[in-house]
Amino acid sequence: MIRIGLLVIFLVTHGKGQDSCEILPKQPTVKMGSDLVVLFHAPPNGDCRKQVTYSSNRVYWRFNNKAIEKSYYRYNSTFAAVSIHNITLKVGTIECLIDDIVLGGTIIRAYSPPQNIHCVTLNERVKMRATCYWDHDRSSENTKYTVQLKQEGKPILKCISSERDCQFTESISMAGMNITVCAENPRGVVLCEEAIYNDFYLTLKPSHLLNVHVEPQSNGSLKVSWLPGTDTVKSWKHICEIQSIQESSNAKTVKKIEWIPTKGMSSYTIDGVQPCSKYTVSLRCALSEKYPWSDWSQPATALSELNVNTVLFQLLRTKDVPQGNGMRQMHLMWKGVPPSCGSFEYRLFVLRNYTNSTSDMNAKFERFTSTQNHTIITVDREAHTLLVAAYHNNVMKGKSSLQVPTSGEDFDLPPVNNLTAVANSDQIDVSWVAPALPVSSYMIVWNSTRHKHQWQQTQETCISLTAQPSHLYKISVSPLYGYVPGLEKSVLMYSKEGEPASVWNVHIDDIRDNRARIRWQLVSPIQCCAFVVNYTVFYKAESGPELNMTVGRNQNKVILDQLQPGTRYDVYIEATSFSSSSKSDLISFQTKPLGELASTLIILGGVVSVPIFVLIGIILTRKFLSKVIPDPRYSSVSMWSSQQCRKIQHLPQTASCMNTYSEAILPCRIETIERDISSAEWTSTEALHNCEEDQISTFSHIASISSLEKEDTVLVSSQSKWVIPTDCVQNPSLEPSHDFHLQLDCTVTPYLNQTPVVSPVETPEMVLGGSQKLCISQETEALLKSDNNGADGTTYIMVG
Repeated sequence: MIRIGLLVIFLVTHGKGQDSCEILPKQPTVKMGSDLVVLFHAPPNGDCRKQVTYSSNRVYWRFNNKAIEKSYYRYNSTFAAVSIHNITLKVGTIECLIDDIVLGGTIIRAYSPPQNIHCVTLNERVKMRATCYWDHDRSSENTKYTVQLKQEGKPILKCISSERDCQFTESISMAGMNITVCAENPRGVVLCEEAIYNDFYLTLKPSHLLNVHVEPQSNGSLKVSWLPGTDTVKSWKHICEIQSIQESSNAKTVKKIEWIPTKGMSSYTIDGVQPCSKYTVSLRCALSEKYPWSDWSQPATALSELNVNTVLFQLLRTKDVPQGNGMRQMHLMWKGVPPSCGSFEYRLFVLRNYTNSTSDMNAKFERFTSTQNHTIITVDREAHTLLVAAYHNNVMKGKSSLQVPTSGEDFDLPPVNNLTAVANSDQIDVSWVAPALPVSSYMIVWNSTRHKHQWQQTQETCISLTAQPSHLYKISVSPLYGYVPGLEKSVLMYSKEGEPASVWNVHIDDIRDNRARIRWQLVSPIQCCAFVVNYTVFYKAESGPELNMTVGRNQNKVILDQLQPGTRYDVYIEATSFSSSSKSDLISFQTKPLGELASTLIILGGVVSVPIFVLIGIILTRKFLSKVIPDPRYSSVSMWSSQQCRKIQHLPQTASCMNTYSEAILPCRIETIERDISSAEWTSTEALHNCEEDQISTFSHIASISSLEKEDTVLVSSQSKWVIPTDCVQNPSLEPSHDFHLQLDCTVTPYLNQTPVVSPVETPEMVLGGSQKLCISQETEALLKSDNNGADGTTYIMVG
């Protein structure tokens, strides 16, 4: 029908001879959610036929650049039409096309009429005044609303407003009424909506209650009283709501009651309120659930009283900790009177031997305010009873006690297993696994550096704790085996991490031409406001890219290598948590020039080497000058073969020493002969009984050696000339009574490499007649003058 109507309108308004091609209606305005038919007219002489080969069945449509299904198309020889259903967009563009050529288009605007119309009527004694309200998604601030109120037998009342409510100034009767609200936008479009009230009381709003008062009761309840409103219908049953709000927690409670108004005061008692808490109470009423509610009454406040019979006293302790000398400490916690009841105090009694009678409570005690709920106590190894009592004006209102066994009976019972904590928005979810032994309950203690000590007792293996963001909480869980606590386990956790603390105390040392070491102070896990997971050192040269190196949370130093010599670097350290990061202050250093380190080492090496070389020279000089002639007192005589002696090269002699005694350094060593030589004499036959005749070249006799006790021992007999071949002497077996062994070899040893020996051709007396001095070298003369104390046993050899 809409489509046919639009076609008729078009035919009436457009006569013959029209040459323009166009879309109708132009820029239509429709009701939100309604349907619309859009037409495209192409007359036989229309300009659009000159652009394309026109045919109505070739036209297709788009709405907001999206193609419309062909099932919504209609057409004849000169018209093409499309239907658009359920328009919900405020603004939309529709176009018609042939071969992607746009032939025409228009803008569609949709408006919604006023909705949710509801009216209330106030009984103002003199007259009944109505006020209507509605919702409207208006597209312009200039929308004008017109409200009409119709009652049977009454003239129509009008109310004009630019807002979404309107109050009639005329009085109305207590009868049914029809309400029509029309909204007119700046484009002149008017959309209307209607509401019908057949029951007048559906609009009647009671006036608010008067003189609301709240009085605390001794049993901890609150008594609320009030008077009816000015227009409250007496003797009619009303539905009322009593709202109470606890000030400290902002917890709201609403109770519904039935009330029949009377001339006097009405009252109601609120139970289940928290003791010593401030409450704000207000009321409202209606004739029924479907009728309008009155406004909330003026609020009234009151402080609830403490009912000691309803207060649950709790007293718990942690596992004791030895302190030495038989003393032990434990953490004691209690709950009883709410902290808001400031006129109360707690008294702690420490009684021996499980005493729990008030007659013993005149002993010493410790006082605590109503806001204190824990302390650390110290007791000896004996059994005790810990009792906490609440007092008001020196009158005990309640108490709780627990027993502490002797230190030998307070066993280390197992803790919980797998304690974990997970941050969850503004709370921390804590869970654990129960130990193997049966557990009666668990004690959870949590606190932060900014909040008071809190604790809770539960029989579950999980709990959710309310926590402030960026505050570090220490959460401890202890199992309770009856009244005996088990070992405690703790965990640190944030409900929401903030920015970690910045790294400080950054040092740069061991700076070289191509490397440097960076050290810093680790961020403590208890520093606000996040846990550090790693550190990243960023460094950058004056001209170059920024580089970085990342290490774990427990490492506090890195070595930056492959640096450029003689270059300035800027360094800062970033501490990273799971959710944020922080940066240290910027610090700079400059690497040393290339080769500076090598030059420094060479200079230091030269300075150190000078005293070392001097010391080595002194040691070598002393070692050379300290060589001495062996002491003859610890010497023996051995035989040496002439064949071996011919291999010795004598040292050159000076002219003054020619044809006289010669001096030589013999490099061969003859092992010492161990025997008793105090009076022994032996011949060549006894010593060489195993030698072949051709191996012995010459043998005269062996010189006798005087006793070791004589100071002036003669080294060699003046008439001796002998040679013993070392290769023929093989440990000769001598007479057992002489008790000695003969072992000869010719090995070179460091001890005898430079043994000075005098080779006597003749005695000095025979050559010089006793008047000429023996000619020896200066080296030998110096050695002869040195002290021979402590000389070891040495073999002297006579060489002919």
